[in-house]
Amino acid sequence: MTLQEAAVYISTSVKTVRRRIAAGELCAYLCGRRGLRVRREDLDNLMQPLQ
Repeated sequence: MTLQEAAVYISTSVKTVRRRIAAGELCAYLCGRRGLRVRREDLDNLMQPLQ
């Protein structure tokens, strides 16, 4: 999914998604020359339940 779709999916901003990618917390894949995509499974794994 696109970064915009990912941001909506996890209820955050695109800037936060980009920060997570830069920090190495989220894998991103290059699609074409400029497009970044993330996998839904990676977003699901990013979220952790409160104990």
